[in-house]
Amino acid sequence: MPFPRKRNALQFTEPELRKLESIRKSRSEEKRRTVRAALLLDSLSGQSDETIARRHHISRSTVVQCIQKCLQFGLDAALGELPRTGKPRQLPDDAIAWVLNCACQKPKTLGYSYELWTYGLLTAHVRGHCMAAGHPALQKLSRSKLHKILRQGELRPHKIRYYVERRDPAFEAKMANVLHVYKEVEIVNEYRRGEAGRKLGVVTISFDEKPGIQALAVTTPDRPPVAGQYPCHLRDYEYKRLGTVSLLAGLDLHSGRIIENRQRHSQKRRLHRLPEETGRRLAGTTQDSPGAGQPFRAHLQRDAGLPRDQAATLRLRLHTEARLVAESHREPIQQDDSNDAAGNPRGQQAGAGRSHSSILRGDQC
Repeated sequence: MPFPRKRNALQFTEPELRKLESIRKSRSEEKRRTVRAALLLDSLSGQSDETIARRHHISRSTVVQCIQKCLQFGLDAALGELPRTGKPRQLPDDAIAWVLNCACQKPKTLGYSYELWTYGLLTAHVRGHCMAAGHPALQKLSRSKLHKILRQGELRPHKIRYYVERRDPAFEAKMANVLHVYKEVEIVNEYRRGEAGRKLGVVTISFDEKPGIQALAVTTPDRPPVAGQYPCHLRDYEYKRLGTVSLLAGLDLHSGRIIENRQRHSQKRRLHRLPEETGRRLAGTTQDSPGAGQPFRAHLQRDAGLPRDQAATLRLRLHTEARLVAESHREPIQQDDSNDAAGNPRGQQAGAGRSHSSILRGDQC
């Protein structure tokens, strides 16, 4: 007479029963999963552990262990494997921390000629200096183990990622000033859209500049595609240098008009022609500009670009790093010489390969 069972009976929901039936009948599942699914279904039907073991040609302890895992940890644990202790650790935490500390240093500071670590160089350094550091377990450190340590520490000392450092302590104030200008533009645009388009007489231009663009020309004409020979256009690798150009573009934030200009001039002449081109486009005139040798004030007074019958006010302020910022003031056109080229020699060289943006504000009465 068999002894009565002292464990609880198995209970499954309808989705779990369908899952067990699918796994038991599957031909692509692992053998151990199909056997365990069959064990659980047979035990649910009321069969004894001995009968289930003889039917599947396994030991009774295997049947009992599978059922106990299902009762304690759930169906997924019974079908799978519980985590095991595994092989004992060979590297203590202090040794791993020392390896991560070495990876965070540059090879040049440790006497190597490399700028960045390689896996081979870092492995050789760890093996050669682990005894002096008190970590003899690292003498047999392999490249794969080093890769695992760095991956777990989320370190990639063989790569460089660029960032932008904040060097301007007044960045927050300048950012707030620019955001206020755009908020004023939004308010003015809302005002102009009301009452069949009121005219307020405000001009706000957002300028952006990309200097130092290479001007290249081909030396031979391009060859068109030829069926069966060249699937795409062919261009000779040789090219001719034509110097550099600067692309200046302005966007009227009220009307959406774009003012563009391409120049092949120096930094000084580019600053002269910037307000000149803007004024001519806004006024719709095509007058000749003063010579490049005339002072900056002459260009502003001659080519501010607004008709004679309208009193225009435009104030430009030259800041460091060759950035232009303008504000709305009702006063004569003037140049702020507080940050000119003489007081800021570094400003003449800034921005050789990057774009500069500015906002020009003008009031038309």
